[in-house]
Amino acid sequence: MVVIQPALAKALNDRLYDKQRAATIKIERLVLEALDADDEQRIYGLLAELSTDYATSEKEAARIGGLVALAATAVALTHINIRPFLPHIVPPIVSALSDGESKVRYFACESLYNVAKVSRGHILRWFNDIFDGLARVTADSVKTVKDGADYLDRLIKDIVAEQAATCLDWYEGEGAAVREGSNDDDDDEEEEGEEELRVILATPTEEPQVPARGPRLAFSLDKFMPLLAERMHTYKPSTRLYLIEWIRVLDSVPGLDVIGYLPEFLGGLLRFLSDPNDDVRNKTQSLLGELLNEMAECVELQHMDDDDYNDDDYASEGGGGGARMAMSQSSGVHGHRVHASGRFTSPSAVGLPDELRLAARRKRIREERTDNAALLVPGAQVAIEFAQVIDILIPHLESNDLEIQGTALGWVYQLTWLCPQTVVRHVPRLVNAVLPSVSHPMATHRHTAEDVNMRLNQLVRDAAAPTRLGEEEEEAYTVEEPLNYDHAATAIMELFAKNVHEPTKVAGMQWLLLLHGKAPWRILTPEDMSFPVLLKMLSDSSEQVVRLDLELFAQISLSNYDEDKQHVYLRRFLGSLLQMFATDRVLLETRVALMVRQLCAVLDPQLVFCMVAEQLCEEERADLEFVSVMVQHLSWILVTAPETESLRHILRGYNAGLPIEMPQLRPTPLTTSQQQQQQVLQQVLQRGKQQQQQQQRAGRTTGPAAVAPVDTQRMDRMRQTLAHAIQRIQCGVEQNKRSHALFVQLFSAWCHNPAACLTLCLLSQHYETGAELVRVFGQLPLDLTVSFLVQLDKLVQLIESPVFTFLRLQLLDPGEQPLLLRTLYGLLMLLPQSSAFAILRNRLGSVGMAPLGGNGPVVRGTSASSGSGDPDHDQAQRNYHYNYHYHVHRHSPGSANATGRASSSMAAGMSGMSGITGGGSGAGDLRRIVQLLTATEQSHQSSLSDNTTTTTSTAGPILQGSEKQQLPTAAHILQQMAELQMCQPSNKDDDYDDVGASDAADAGGGCACGCLHCCHSPGKSSEKSSIVDSFVAEYRSVRQRHTQAVMRSRGQHKQG
Repeated sequence: MVVIQPALAKALNDRLYDKQRAATIKIERLVLEALDADDEQRIYGLLAELSTDYATSEKEAARIGGLVALAATAVALTHINIRPFLPHIVPPIVSALSDGESKVRYFACESLYNVAKVSRGHILRWFNDIFDGLARVTADSVKTVKDGADYLDRLIKDIVAEQAATCLDWYEGEGAAVREGSNDDDDDEEEEGEEELRVILATPTEEPQVPARGPRLAFSLDKFMPLLAERMHTYKPSTRLYLIEWIRVLDSVPGLDVIGYLPEFLGGLLRFLSDPNDDVRNKTQSLLGELLNEMAECVELQHMDDDDYNDDDYASEGGGGGARMAMSQSSGVHGHRVHASGRFTSPSAVGLPDELRLAARRKRIREERTDNAALLVPGAQVAIEFAQVIDILIPHLESNDLEIQGTALGWVYQLTWLCPQTVVRHVPRLVNAVLPSVSHPMATHRHTAEDVNMRLNQLVRDAAAPTRLGEEEEEAYTVEEPLNYDHAATAIMELFAKNVHEPTKVAGMQWLLLLHGKAPWRILTPEDMSFPVLLKMLSDSSEQVVRLDLELFAQISLSNYDEDKQHVYLRRFLGSLLQMFATDRVLLETRVALMVRQLCAVLDPQLVFCMVAEQLCEEERADLEFVSVMVQHLSWILVTAPETESLRHILRGYNAGLPIEMPQLRPTPLTTSQQQQQQVLQQVLQRGKQQQQQQQRAGRTTGPAAVAPVDTQRMDRMRQTLAHAIQRIQCGVEQNKRSHALFVQLFSAWCHNPAACLTLCLLSQHYETGAELVRVFGQLPLDLTVSFLVQLDKLVQLIESPVFTFLRLQLLDPGEQPLLLRTLYGLLMLLPQSSAFAILRNRLGSVGMAPLGGNGPVVRGTSASSGSGDPDHDQAQRNYHYNYHYHVHRHSPGSANATGRASSSMAAGMSGMSGITGGGSGAGDLRRIVQLLTATEQSHQSSLSDNTTTTTSTAGPILQGSEKQQLPTAAHILQQMAELQMCQPSNKDDDYDDVGASDAADAGGGCACGCLHCCHSPGKSSEKSSIVDSFVAEYRSVRQRHTQAVMRSRGQHKQG
C-alpha cells in the first residue's frame, strides 16, 4: 500500500527547501492521523517508503527530502511512541552521514539531531554507528557540515552522560525483552533499569552471574571499545580531539568504568602526544593524567578495608576525590558542549561550567564506587589489566618523541607503586627499555628514568629470593618464579651490545650485580656465554663501568668457589685479563692500576697477587718483556695502593731473627769447662741443703709451712711469664711463616724486573737477599739499562715516602741492620749522580755509622763466612766481634744496666750448661725461669734463704726423667726469643747477679746481647745462607732467560 501520494512525493523530490519543508508538515499530519487511528502498519509503510525510495535514492534532492521526512515522522511520534519505530528511522539517517554530497551530510546531521532529541536514550542502541559517522563528519572540510556535526555531537554526549548507564535495550531478542503495553515515561524506565541492576549487583554469590534473560543496557562498552581502538589510529587533529572528548565524557559517566578498558585506547592516546597540534597534545596530556589518577583510586579502593573506610579521611589524603577534582578543574580542556535542554549553542560558548559538570560526574563515580564496594559480588570490581598496560607502555619508552617517552616513563613509575608484583614480572623488558633513558640528554627524562630504575631495583631487591632446587624440579621452578632472571640478564647483555652511554652501562652493571646476588646459580655461570661480553666491558672508557665489571667478576668467582677445583673461574678470568694486557699495551699502561686495585678491594689482595704472579710465571716464555712491565706495575701498586695495605703489613712482619718453622732442639754434649762448672754448682747446692738441715735442727727456721707459700707464689708467677712468652713466640713464628711464604710466592714473578725485585726485598725486610741482588746487578751488565735506572730513581723516591718509614727508622741502629746499610749503599753506587743519588746520599749521611767505616762488622750469613779453617783468623774474628759488642752495646746510650747484662749472661751460661744449643738474651732469661721452676718443684719441701734459693735455682741440677724432657720442650720454643726484648721478665726480684757477663761468655761461647753478630751460629747461618742462595740462583736463572731473549731479538734485527 502506497502511503505517500504523488503530489507529496513530488514535493519531497523538489530542490527547493521550502517545498520540502511543506511536505514534511503533511507527513507529520499523516503520522498523527495514523496514531489516532491506532494504525501502526500505516506508519511502518510510510517509514519503509521514506527509507527505500527517498533516503537511499540516487537523487540528491530525494535523499534530502527523505531525511527531512524521517525527522518529521520522529517528531510526530514523540518520545512515547517512537521506540518501536526507531529501527526504521535511525539506520537510513546514519548511513547518510557518509554521503558524498555535503548538503546531504548536513541534513543528515540535522535529522539525526531531531530524532535523538525525541528518542533520547533509546537511540543509544545505534551508538556505534552514530559515533562512527560523527567521527567522519566532525572532520569534514565543509564548515556547515562540521558545525552541524558539532551540534549533534553535543546532544549525543548529553544523552550518553545522562542515560548510558541506565537506559535498557528493549530491542534485544526481537521483543523478548520488550514489555507489552509499556507507556511509562523515560524517568520510569530509568528507575526500573536501575532497580534491576541493583538486584544483580547485590546478589551474594561465589562467582559473578550474568542473567541469561532480561534486559540489558542499550549502550555497551564491550561493543564500543573495539570501534574506539580502531578509530584511535587516525592522524587528523580534529578527529583526535573528537576521540579525546568522547573518552573524557565516557569516563565521567557514573556506572561506566572506562578505566577497565584502558588497554584498548592507551596506545592511541600516547601516539596523540606526537601530534603537531598543541590543543591535541594538551588535552591528551590532561586526559592521561586523569586516567592515571583514576587507576590509583581504583587500586586504593580494592585494597581498602570496608570497615575502616572513611570518605573524609580518603579525601584528606590527597589521593582521592580532591586530587582528581583539582586536576579536572585545572586541566584546561575545552570542547563543544550541549546544554541539558538539547538546543544548539555556539561552538564558542564553552567554558568552566562544562568542566565543573564533568568534575561533578567523576565525584559521583567515586562516591558510587565507595558506597557499593561492599555490595559488589566477587570479581565485579573494576579490573584493570595492568599487564596489558605495561606491555603497551614498554615500546613507547624507546620512542623518539620526547613527550611520549616522558609520559611513558611517568606512567611506569606510578605503576611500580600501583601493581609492584605485575611490574616485577615485566622487569626484563622494562630494564631493556628504561636503562637507555638514564643517559637521556634532557634532565627531566633522565631523572624520571633514574627514579624508575631505582624503584625497579628496590622491587627486585625486596622480592623473595628464589630457592635453589634440584635438576628434576628446575623446569617447574622456572615457570613459577615471579622474575625470569635469565631473560633479565640476557636483556642487559643485549643492551651492552648497542654501544650505549656510560650511565646506562653503569646501571646495567648494577643490575647484573643485583640479579647475580639473588640467583647466582641461574645467571652468569661459568658455562654460559656471558664471560666474553663481560670481559669486553673491561676495555670500556668509563672507569666506573670497569670497577663494577671487576666487582661482578669477583662476585661470580666467589660464588663458583669449589674446595676441590678452588678458584677455577678466577684463574680463567685473570688469565684472560693478562692476555688482554699483553695484546693491548695502551690498556696495560692506562688501566692496569685501576683494575688490580679494584680486584684487591673486592677480593683478598693476597689471593689476587699470588694468582697473578702464578699466571705471569706461566706466561714468561711467551712474552718476557710484557711480564717485566706487568711486574713493574704490580710492584708499584703493592707499595703505594691503599688497597694493598694488608699485603704490606704481612710482608713487613718478617723478622730475620725468628725462624720460619719451630725448630726441633736436641741436647748437645757438655764441654769440659761446662762439666767443671756444673760440678761446682752442684757442690754449692749440696752445701745449701746441709745449711738448711743444720738450721732446722737448731730451731732457727720458721718451718716448711712458712717457706712453701713463697715458693708456690714464685713458681706460679714464673709459669705465667713463661706461658705469655711462649704465646708471643708462637705468634711471631706464625707471622714470620706467613710473611716468608708470601715473599716466596711473589719472588718468582718479581725476578722478571730487577728494580721490582729489590723493592720487594726492602719492603719484606729480606735485607740479606737484597744485598746479594745488588751485588748481582753489577755482574749482569745487560740489566743496567736506562729503564732500570729510571726505576731505581723511583725506588729512591719511594724510600722517602711514608711506606718505608720503618726502613728509615731501622737506620738509627746500624749495628742491628748492617745488611740494610749495605743494600742502600750498593743502590747508591748503582745510581748515576742525579737527584735521586743526592737524596739517598743525604739520607745515608745522616746515619751516625757507615757500614764499612770500621765501627761495626758487615757479615753476610754464608757458609764461607762461618769459618775459615785458620785458627788465627777465627780468633781475630772473635776478638772483632767482642770489641764491637763492647763498644756498641756496653757504651751506647740505650744499653741495659749491669743487672740486665749479668742476668742475660747468666742465662746464656745456664743454657750452655744445660746442654741446649742456641738462644739470645730473651731465650736465656726464659730458659733460666724454666730451670728455676724445675728446681723449685724439686725442693718444694725445703726452706732456704734468698741467696741459697737463688744460687740453687740458678745452678739447677741436670734434669732426669720427665723433667729432663720439660726443659728441651720449653727451650726449643724459646730459642728464637733473642729479638723479642719485650718478652723478658723483670729481674728486680731475682738475685742472679752473682755470675759476671764474662763468665757467661766463657761458659756459653758468646755474649747474651742477642744481636746477629755476637750470637752468630754456624748452623743457623748456613741454613739462612742456603735460602738466600736459592733466591739469588732463581733470580740469575730468570735474568738469563731475559738476556737470551734480548740477544735473539737483536740477532733477528741484524738479519732483517
